Amino acid sequence: MKFLCAEDNELNAEILEAILEMYQASCKICPDGEKLVEAFETSAFGDYDAILMDVQMPNMNGLEATKRIRNGKNPLGRTIPIIAMTANAFNSDVQECLDAGMDAHVSKPLDIGKIINSFKFPINLSLKTRYEIGKNVIEEKIIDPSVEYKIQKVQDDDNV
Repeated sequence: MKFLCAEDNELNAEILEAILEMYQASCKICPDGEKLVEAFETSAFGDYDAILMDVQMPNMNGLEATKRIRNGKNPLGRTIPIIAMTANAFNSDVQECLDAGMDAHVSKPLDIGKIINSFKFPINLSLKTRYEIGKNVIEEKIIDPSVEYKIQKVQDDDNV
């Protein structure tokens, strides 16, 4: 996957890049929302699969950057998945991100599994609908089979 990312903290940007590279994903990191919007406006179909957006940044925060992408000149801005990355994880914070036009919310520190899982659901669902889907997935234990194998493997190793 190819990500366009907004992250103003240099250390967090390095960590994000390393995490994504571990999963054979690439990224272009922009230091703020303004630079990300500029980079996105000149992008073409296939340049990026999704945007990872820090919410609190100087010059232009992630909420404003998302609104500009969704309403901008590049038609890809209407459909590209935008995932919020923030330490703010209250329901009201998640709803604010969704209201700005983001498709998903992951809290920091980043969990690559949550980023991957954010692509499993249709975009533009209400917070309540996302909660219900997530609850059902957890209750039905629908998880990546490779993860289930790793969990089983660890449990088997503990029993030895």
